[in-house]
Amino acid sequence: MIEELSLLLESYEDRGIKSREYYFLRDMEYNLKKERNISDGQRDWLERILKRGAPQLVDRDSLAKIESLIDMERISFSKKKVLSNLRSQVYSGKTLTEKQKLLIEQIEMQLISLKNFKKNSDTIRDMKFIVQLSKSRPPSWWRLRPKQHQALSEVCEWIDWNESKCFSKEPELDENSYNYLKKTFKRQLAVLKESPHPEGSMRLIKIGSEYLPAVVLGQPHVSKAGKVLHPVLVNGISRDASKLFKPQNVKNNH
Repeated sequence: MIEELSLLLESYEDRGIKSREYYFLRDMEYNLKKERNISDGQRDWLERILKRGAPQLVDRDSLAKIESLIDMERISFSKKKVLSNLRSQVYSGKTLTEKQKLLIEQIEMQLISLKNFKKNSDTIRDMKFIVQLSKSRPPSWWRLRPKQHQALSEVCEWIDWNESKCFSKEPELDENSYNYLKKTFKRQLAVLKESPHPEGSMRLIKIGSEYLPAVVLGQPHVSKAGKVLHPVLVNGISRDASKLFKPQNVKNNH
């Protein structure tokens, strides 16, 4: 068994594999050469590994790409953790699935995007609106959508950093995260940028079952609850309206 074990260890080393199994085999070789006892469980696992034979070669191309991404300056902790797990898998001689290879490519594109993402005044304005609009969705909505939740965390962290005017390291924020949330709140952002209800226009507001005339007093804004509201004048009283109607779109309006 010792000779077979030594030959298998050589195959691990030739392939550059430093997995948990490799270190286990090394310990077993040392114990057997020293004529030390090994447990039944250790012997059983050793026999299974010996029966399986030499491992696959390490995918050095995937390994090189993973390590180059891990070494990038502004990679986040979460992305580094994912890549480290994949690196361990490659080191163990396992072949990455197509889905895992795609994940590595996506992380690479995000890091490139992060490097090239320029935040102008319009982008920063939209991000501030997105943070406000996010309050319209309950916590359960975000928990069920981890990608949006992660993107929102990155945007919030960047906005806090930008407004604090501190000299700490700029937080990670890639363009994909920004675009992801921009798509989520596409309709609300469009209204905030160019409202279909301009200041001074006559609209209708529904109160109960009745439609009442309303004059739009100004630009829309976002409430504390994350809703887009228009300031209007109804029966001489100013109020905020979440939904306005054009008179021609309401049938039997009197």
